[in-house]
Amino acid sequence: IDAWRKVLSYDAADFKAMAALETLFTQENMWEECIDVLERKARALSELEDQIDVLMQAASIWLDKLYNASSAAGVYERILQAQPENMTASTAVEAIYNDLGSWEKLGDLLMTRVEHLSAEEEQVSTLQSVARLDEEKLSNPEHAFEVLKVAFSLAYTNEVTAKEFERLASTTGKWNELLAEYSNVVQTVADLSIKCDLWVKIGRW
Repeated sequence: IDAWRKVLSYDAADFKAMAALETLFTQENMWEECIDVLERKARALSELEDQIDVLMQAASIWLDKLYNASSAAGVYERILQAQPENMTASTAVEAIYNDLGSWEKLGDLLMTRVEHLSAEEEQVSTLQSVARLDEEKLSNPEHAFEVLKVAFSLAYTNEVTAKEFERLASTTGKWNELLAEYSNVVQTVADLSIKCDLWVKIGRW
C-alpha cells in the first residue's frame, strides 16, 4: 500500500496505482481509504460519464459498507449537479431523503426530475407526489395547489389531479384561481365531450 501511495505522490493521475490501491483497500475492508482513491480517480478522469461511474461506486460504498446515508447523499447530489437527468442517482437519493425525512430536499429533487422526464404520465405522477409531500410533510397546501396547477396544465383530464386540485382550492380558498385555470383550459380544448365536462364542473362551482 505504501509503495503505491508513493507512486501517487509523484503522479496524482497514475491510474495503475489507483487501481492497485482500490483493490488492496477493498480486500482489507478499508472503505474510507477506498473512497478517497475513487474520489481521486474521478478528479483525474476527463469524461463526465466515467467520472459519474466512479462517483456512483463511492456513493454505494458510503451507503452499503459504511452505512453513512448523509455522505452517500452528498455524492449523489454532486452527480446530479453535473448530470441532472441521471435517474439512477435521482432515485437513489430519493430513497435516502425519504429515510432521513429530508422533505424539502425531496421536494426540490422531484421538481427537478419533472424537467427531465419525457413521458407526460410520469411528469404528472411526480407532480402529484410533490403536492402530497407539500401538504402532508411540509404543511404547505398553498404550494401543493401551485404544483397541481402545473400538473393540471399538463393533463387536465387526469382525475386524480382534478380531484386534488379542487380539494386544495377549497382548503386554501383559491376558488378564483381554480376557475381561471379551468376557464383557460376549456378555451383550448377541441374535443366537444371533454369541453362539456369541463363546463359542467365550472358551472357546479
